[in-house]
Amino acid sequence: MPSTGHSCIRGVGVHFQLQCGNRLHPIMPFFKITLIRSAIGLPTKTTGVLKALGLRKRMATVFHPVSPQVAGQIMAVKELVAVSEVEKAMSKAEFKATRKPDPGYYIETPATEALQPRI
Repeated sequence: MPSTGHSCIRGVGVHFQLQCGNRLHPIMPFFKITLIRSAIGLPTKTTGVLKALGLRKRMATVFHPVSPQVAGQIMAVKELVAVSEVEKAMSKAEFKATRKPDPGYYIETPATEALQPRI
């Protein structure tokens, strides 16, 4: 393994990043899997794979650590899902916050400060 800069070891899906001196600390990436197409009318084996991945409704998103087992499950349903690799798995609240639209306005000063008389 190189001792300077960043290194990446291919294989099981564990990426290493040089941090404290010469010690390598593992960073586990995650698969972000979103069910795009419905499994209605598909074989039981396909619906079983989706159930094992935790995907029950369209546009549902789950995070799984990168591993050969999960990669095999994704390959079994690759036509139904969208997959990307991310560094950190998000909780439901964090994921919902990313989808929240901009309110369209910003409050620069609270109303109590704006209504006070200037001295």
